[in-house]
Amino acid sequence: MKTSSPFAVLMYHSLSDGRWPDPFAPKFTIPLSRFSEHIRFIKDAGYVLGDFADVNLRVREGRGFPGQYCVISLDDGHKSGLEMAEVLNAHGTPATFFLTRDYCLRRADFLNAADIRLLQSAGFDLGTHGTSHRPLAGRAMDEVRTELADSKKWLEDLLGRAVDSMSLPGGSANREVIRLAWETGYDLVGTSRERMNRLVSLPSTVDRFVVQHGYGVRHIARMLHGSLSYVAPRGVRALLVWLPKKLLRTAERRRAD
Repeated sequence: MKTSSPFAVLMYHSLSDGRWPDPFAPKFTIPLSRFSEHIRFIKDAGYVLGDFADVNLRVREGRGFPGQYCVISLDDGHKSGLEMAEVLNAHGTPATFFLTRDYCLRRADFLNAADIRLLQSAGFDLGTHGTSHRPLAGRAMDEVRTELADSKKWLEDLLGRAVDSMSLPGGSANREVIRLAWETGYDLVGTSRERMNRLVSLPSTVDRFVVQHGYGVRHIARMLHGSLSYVAPRGVRALLVWLPKKLLRTAERRRAD
């Protein structure tokens, strides 16, 4: 395989303004003008932009990744993704939209079947984000299998093609969940671990930086470079969140035994 440079994957969610503002996830919304500013900044900095389908193809063909490469992903499937798609199209930028099945089937503020097909016809890549958006780690394995398989079948039936990428709801996973995702047929599994990627084989996980409300181009620049001053504190914070949950699950299993 060609030598690959590390690359960043950015995770967006929804917009705080525009035609379909999202009032339910203020931490992860972003103004439309700022989203456009981010994309323009990345393009002007000379980055090659890709999506999960491009990552998959590069790994399969052994082409590696260029020195300045970035992937854009959007989680959940909120309706404001249509306006974000307009910005991406205006800049000639690919992206992967990860869709939560039940939200898209049941909620008017999320993408419906016609919207999803519109994104597909516009050339955007699409993947799954579970059926219910409930975290997968800590759940019974039969439930995890059902979430993984049912969301995959739903989107494949809708698109009329295979779906080989997903992102973890809430970023919640463990080795068993990831193994089951691979067994279900997902080549790439998007995480919420904020660090750079060096992919050399499939199947694989893909780590992503989470773009939050108020983030400007300075934040994006630090993500693109995998700045240690940005990555290290976030890794420590993630560990501090994960450890109590791990200890609680262990204690619950011992009580059950």
